[in-house]
Amino acid sequence: MNVPGKTTNETFEVARAHCIAAEASGSLGKPFAEPWFDPSLWRFDEGGVLYGTLPRGLSPEGYHDIVHGGAIAALLDAAMTHCLFGRGVMGLTAEMQVRYRRPLSVGRETQVRASLETSVGNQVYRLVATVSADGEVKAEARGTFFRPPGGPVPGKVHSASV
Repeated sequence: MNVPGKTTNETFEVARAHCIAAEASGSLGKPFAEPWFDPSLWRFDEGGVLYGTLPRGLSPEGYHDIVHGGAIAALLDAAMTHCLFGRGVMGLTAEMQVRYRRPLSVGRETQVRASLETSVGNQVYRLVATVSADGEVKAEARGTFFRPPGGPVPGKVHSASV
């Protein structure tokens, strides 16, 4: 998937350059920049569902050996945002609901999935995402995103890989 007129890497780099999650470090542990925004770890299927695998999992720790819920929420938000990128939409998060089902262990290989549920015109988008490890869903989210005025108008541009 690509934003019209840009390669996938250019699309990710433009978004990454202004994203707090891509710059976060310090008290949350190592920077979120890698592997969160490494395009080689994300792919789209033919239906436009985004999949990603973080081989080393996440490291920001809340309780001993358990990933902090804020880091999980940020990953879910990033996955839904990247799913929109694949449709040529640079959307902003308007609302997100997260449900934590099971603790996610630090450093455990983590799978991420995000898909578009519905859209209202070219302005409002509703997405869902999950974070899984060890064969079970650890957290899930529903998000509403909007394309700000003057933002790129989406086109159906998804392909099988990033």
